[in-house]
Amino acid sequence: MKICSHIFKITKSNVRPKVESFPEKLVFLLLFLFQIIVFYPALRNPKPWSDDWTYIYFANDSSRNIFHDAIAAGRPILGLLVQLAHQSDLFIGNPLLLQISSLIGLYILQLSLFSKLKEKRLSNSMLILTPLLMILIPGIQSYVYFLSCFPYSWACLFGFLSFDLISSRTPTRKVTGYFLFIVALLIYPTGAMFYFLSYFIDFIIRYDQEKEFRGNIGNLIQISVRLLVPFTVGMIIVRLVRTATNIERASRIELINSIEGSFEKTAWVLTRLFVSEFRLFSVASPTPSRAAIETSLVFGLLVLFILKPLENFTFNRVLNFVLVIFLPLFGALPNLVILENQFEFRTLTSTHVMSLILWTHCLQRMSDRVSGMNHARSALYRQNSGRLTVFVCILLLMTILFNTQRDSRKLWVEPSSIRDNITWSALQKLDVNSTEPICMVIPSSVYTPLNKLGVYSLKSDLASSWVTEPYMRLKLKQFDLDLERDIFVAREFTECKSPSIVINYGALGSSN
Repeated sequence: MKICSHIFKITKSNVRPKVESFPEKLVFLLLFLFQIIVFYPALRNPKPWSDDWTYIYFANDSSRNIFHDAIAAGRPILGLLVQLAHQSDLFIGNPLLLQISSLIGLYILQLSLFSKLKEKRLSNSMLILTPLLMILIPGIQSYVYFLSCFPYSWACLFGFLSFDLISSRTPTRKVTGYFLFIVALLIYPTGAMFYFLSYFIDFIIRYDQEKEFRGNIGNLIQISVRLLVPFTVGMIIVRLVRTATNIERASRIELINSIEGSFEKTAWVLTRLFVSEFRLFSVASPTPSRAAIETSLVFGLLVLFILKPLENFTFNRVLNFVLVIFLPLFGALPNLVILENQFEFRTLTSTHVMSLILWTHCLQRMSDRVSGMNHARSALYRQNSGRLTVFVCILLLMTILFNTQRDSRKLWVEPSSIRDNITWSALQKLDVNSTEPICMVIPSSVYTPLNKLGVYSLKSDLASSWVTEPYMRLKLKQFDLDLERDIFVAREFTECKSPSIVINYGALGSSN
């Protein structure tokens, strides 16, 4: 409790306090242990999922391998890394290695975030809560569970580090920052947007100091203009690689090119991205009324404790508050400029971590308010009030941790185990000389999406049409069975041709 009280110590000064020195070894250990707890289901059950099966199966196919797909999407470094990993028997035979690689990137990102928050002398609760809560965000979860996403956490790290380096006046540091941003951009553009997360931390300080709105807009334009050089270099590299490989740009990254597309994008941003900014831990797709209630409650707290309308209210603060609310959308910049309107947590990590910064900042302001109310009361009362605040914060953290692990088990772990057990039971009975076709019976209930957002709506990765054949052929290879046999997918047993080996995946329909 003494450590927790130290972490969540509330200051009463109006001047930004000097954050007391943390025992950094203890912080490093805390972040490490918490990461192990959070991702224990993944580490205990490392296995391919969804797109991973397709990537592994086509890794050596020169006509449609991962590298080609990544180049078409403008991510040549990602394509190279994932292609090499999926062609390697070492990594495919030991998928845990790819997950550990992603976790290392996330761990360094957590430490970097902690370091910057401490350097900027932000609140003690933000120092600890933000790096801890960051890895509970749904998008970050997929960076570990998806084997093909293992480089994403490194792109986020490079994007985050690039901001302070690019902002430096030292040429060497600036060039290093450009390099890191370009690498992040060519791995995963969404990860490169962690550049704006680093900026957002600086902006929170500017907001607290009530800097002029005009100056804040000028500062935002300035830090955005600094990206022109690395962004242009990155796009030139992409164009050169596409020309050299004779690969066209993927249709899913086509830019908005019409007024109608702009209106559709605006509506999608306001009803999907902006709302999810306030519900960043929720994976459920709510009814419109429920979404409105939840968003209003959170937004109301931000207005009360961040805008503080009853304390020296000014028009300048209102404008800055609007800016601080909408700035997290910069973390989803790639989503804002392309035609596709697909909600996917993997592309929203920067936006959600920026929102998390705002959440924890609001929590600190709430604590400050409670501390101010109790200032004149007895020391014992104030001490108990502080302990209550610590207890509430720990309870919040544990609740989110429980919900995150529950959702992860229901999406990745449990359906994967059911799927593999069904397949194993069927294939182990086959003679090595058998050549009969295989009929995978996947009933309609498996395809019926759950009432959740993005990938969390899936009951099984077999509900994706591009997964079934690669998955089955790779399983046949593991059992040393004939790989040339036909593979069919049916929703009813009557659709299976005779003779064929029928495998029933009906259990997946009720697994969630």
